Amino acid sequence: MPVLQQKEPPQEKPLPALRANLNFYPSARTSTGAPTWVIYDPIRHSYFNIGRLEFEMLSRWATAQSMEVLIAQINQKTSLYLSTETLEALIKFLSINQLLKPQGSEAIKQLIKLEAQSHKSIAAWLLHHYLFFRIPLVSPDRFLNRTLPLVRFFFTPTFAMILGICAIFGIYMISRQISVFFSTFSYFFSIEGLLIFAGALMFAKVIHELGHAYTAKRYGLRISTMGVAFLVMWPVLYTDTSDAWKLTSHRQRMWIDAAGVIVELELAIFATVLWNFLPDGPFRSAMFMLAVTTWAMTLLVNMNIFMRFDGYYLLSDYLGVNNLQDRSFALGRWWLREKIFCFGDPLPERFSPRQQRFMIFYAYGTWLYRLILFLGIALIVYFLFFKILGIFLMMVEIIWFIIRPIYREFSYWLTRRSDMHLNRNTLFSLILLLLGIALIVIPWKNTFKAPAIYRTQVHQSIYAPKAARILEIKINSGQIVATGETLFVLEDPDIQYHLKAAQQREKLLKLQLSLQPTARIYLEQSHVLQQQLLEIQAEIQGYKAQEEQLHIKAPFSGEIVSVADSLRKGRWINSDLILARLVNKQNTQIIAYVNEKYLYNISLGTKGRFYPDAPDELSKDVKIITIDSANIVQLQASDYYVASIYEGQMPVRESVNNHLVPQEASYRVYLSTSQQTEIPQRVYPGTVVLEVNEKKSLIQVAWTLINTVLIRESGF
Repeated sequence: MPVLQQKEPPQEKPLPALRANLNFYPSARTSTGAPTWVIYDPIRHSYFNIGRLEFEMLSRWATAQSMEVLIAQINQKTSLYLSTETLEALIKFLSINQLLKPQGSEAIKQLIKLEAQSHKSIAAWLLHHYLFFRIPLVSPDRFLNRTLPLVRFFFTPTFAMILGICAIFGIYMISRQISVFFSTFSYFFSIEGLLIFAGALMFAKVIHELGHAYTAKRYGLRISTMGVAFLVMWPVLYTDTSDAWKLTSHRQRMWIDAAGVIVELELAIFATVLWNFLPDGPFRSAMFMLAVTTWAMTLLVNMNIFMRFDGYYLLSDYLGVNNLQDRSFALGRWWLREKIFCFGDPLPERFSPRQQRFMIFYAYGTWLYRLILFLGIALIVYFLFFKILGIFLMMVEIIWFIIRPIYREFSYWLTRRSDMHLNRNTLFSLILLLLGIALIVIPWKNTFKAPAIYRTQVHQSIYAPKAARILEIKINSGQIVATGETLFVLEDPDIQYHLKAAQQREKLLKLQLSLQPTARIYLEQSHVLQQQLLEIQAEIQGYKAQEEQLHIKAPFSGEIVSVADSLRKGRWINSDLILARLVNKQNTQIIAYVNEKYLYNISLGTKGRFYPDAPDELSKDVKIITIDSANIVQLQASDYYVASIYEGQMPVRESVNNHLVPQEASYRVYLSTSQQTEIPQRVYPGTVVLEVNEKKSLIQVAWTLINTVLIRESGF
């Protein structure tokens, strides 16, 4: 009989050995109450958060020795289920993070490869780290241990009570001199003031970091390093509190996260109290800055939940979700793919419905924030460095942080082409896509806006030529006056005094000239006396001309639409006071200030509508009657209504000689209206909406704008 050969049992796969120096600590529970642990790598001072299944596997790792035995132990001795794929995924995770003991030639090659990758050239390192990198400066743990007893009082209810009393007292004292308080900042504008400002700012930030450090030390944690981090080349202090992963209480973690902001708020309270007792000067200004500026900026920056600052970790610990951004991003990508393609993929993680909605919302909020932030940083690095390097860094910023994530998502979609089927979600997505394309491709835009003013074509504000006293008021509001009609009669006692003195001098000179035949001395001085007489007569004419100017007359025929309040005989007035407003009500005028990029879209006869800013004025249909042939070099007084420094819509800058110059080339465009409306009593600023000769799509408008910027910035 043939002998039956027995099948050899399949060879068991050995488990790779874990590094002997790894430590395991229990950590805080998840939002669902599940226990978690952390793996601590003391060589790299790194923590890795794991769940119960991973902990059960690693706790049996040394005794199981093979994959099959470990899977059997987990499935038989616990309520958990372990598959081969899950175990292989854990082994891959341990290998990537260098948590396995290197064995064999392959492991050595892998370590050599990782070591080679870690040594980058200076250029490559700067390219990847110029936005953010850290420089550890001190290892403060021994100092913190020695000084912790000195600061324990600040963690007591007694100190909290003292703080509350100081806050109430400081606010009460400042409320009695609030205007003085907010004018303190002026003392910084000196070398001494700037040095004190910098010292106070540095002190506040050091106190902020010590707040994190001492709070962590109070819970028995180790602070390995403190140093300075550079965020887009801007230095900020940091404290390594990564040992907080060992804490099992989310509440304790939140106290560590919030400690920096809390300490700065406490510092602000004491600075508020001290401000009331310090004399005016730079030190009082420093207290003002600590009381107002530093903690406000800290709240704006450190409490930002979209960046990995204190606010982010506070939110993460409050929700009980470690690695909040990575896990919410996974949920956000899953939600997007399901809404577009309906792949039917399982959830990356299961959360409560409310928490799941929040995390998806948080993911999209973070992506939108990062888009705006990275575009802003791209512009900053462009203008911060010389042009060639600025362009290069800006392109790196846009490609690496904006285009690359979008490209990776589209690449993933392409790998799932076989799973894409026409369904309700896909059909709805296609309709939205087509509508979006139509929105930017079809030429919808057929109007544009421009700042404008509405006024009478001929109008004038009446001023006094110089400081003078009112002698007579000859007009009233609503009165019709003719050209040259006297409106106000003013007097200046100095002019009258000098005029009378000059007239007396004239009489004396004439008397001396009349005595020439009888007095030899006057005959000899005849030529000098004649010259002096001519000079004094010219002086008299000058004084009379000044007196005539004080008789203020109407420059043209029109109506007095307003007269200044409280004008009376005998009152002194200066040359800045508008005494009255005179308008010619025969014609009105609307002037629009059109940017040069819209100039080719309009022509004579182009129609539009004027919308005044005043709520009591109605909008008006208008038509272009004149377009200036040259752009505005500097604004006239009547143009100031649209200047940005006077809350207008036209961006302007002030030149060296105090003239207002438009930031962009703009042209005056004159419009008329056929509507019979009430004549304006003053100048009304507003906006005119004009139709364009040729409709343009949004993509054409964007291309024109981009092309303009590229041409403008192409010069080196």
